Amino acid sequence: DTLLEAAKRALPDAFKSWLSVYETPFRTNWDVDALHDFRLRPPEGGFWPLDHARLRPLVQALRQHSGQISQELELSRDAIDKMFVAGGPLNERIGWGGFGVWSQSGGWRDGVVRLLPSLRDALDALLPMSERPFPKGDVMSLQRIASGGFLLPHNDPERVSIMMCLSGCSGAWVQMVRERRFFEEVGGVLAFDNIIDHSAGNFGPDDRWV
Repeated sequence: DTLLEAAKRALPDAFKSWLSVYETPFRTNWDVDALHDFRLRPPEGGFWPLDHARLRPLVQALRQHSGQISQELELSRDAIDKMFVAGGPLNERIGWGGFGVWSQSGGWRDGVVRLLPSLRDALDALLPMSERPFPKGDVMSLQRIASGGFLLPHNDPERVSIMMCLSGCSGAWVQMVRERRFFEEVGGVLAFDNIIDHSAGNFGPDDRWV
């Protein structure tokens, strides 16, 4: 962490809460001190265990409904594709994007509920999850990475992302620092702490949806 220590000495206000070289937000306009509590340390390696007491109910609900949600996604693909908002710029991501499904402030998105009713059935009673919510509140989205696409290493102020793969899962992965994990199949779930550097990609022949 030599470079981090030098940065703290040079820019003490900007770096006062950054405890590791793997926890440096790539967007400098975020007030990281106000967005989350750094006393909660991330799990070793960055991946949260899926049997964690706070995560288990949601993970179980997603897995229980995974087949039906995936089927609804496939049947609604044309309408879902029209909602898709591409991410950018190109130097950060290729073929990545998505759209909001639910938010703590706005509830369920009407169009998505009509297309994916099983998603609401699975999670409505469990949301929101946070006792100390992120300033914008808990959020849920559908995200796509095209075949061959990627999202370069970065980190964010949120503390937990839970992702379940719905389509194009065999070659889809998330990497935390040096460890890469694959979803492997529909219903595969990964959870991680966003303040640790992470990236994502899709080696498979089909678009990946989570």
